[in-house]
Amino acid sequence: MLRRAAERAVASNPAPEPARAAVFPALHTPPWAHAIVYGERRISGMAADAATVEPWMVRELDARAVPAARGPRCLVFENPRLVRRIWDYPTTWLSLSDRALLAVAGLAP
Repeated sequence: MLRRAAERAVASNPAPEPARAAVFPALHTPPWAHAIVYGERRISGMAADAATVEPWMVRELDARAVPAARGPRCLVFENPRLVRRIWDYPTTWLSLSDRALLAVAGLAP
């Protein structure tokens, strides 16, 4: 009996939530920021054949909503310091060695 009374009290007086605008300010997210990911691969900087010591995340994205897109898909190379978009790349990019994939983006020596 006491539990039901407590549940009714909570239901009728819910705790006030902080204003969402104050916690999460409204941001404009461009439509291309939510692109479909067709493939993804991580290149560890410690890999035996890596040309760099920095880790990279490489993703093949749907680029149809990207302003001034040069094709329907692109490869995006990103690490904490740099993001590079590549339009012309081999369809077999997932099977390339780390060094060869970095060379596609001009990141290998």
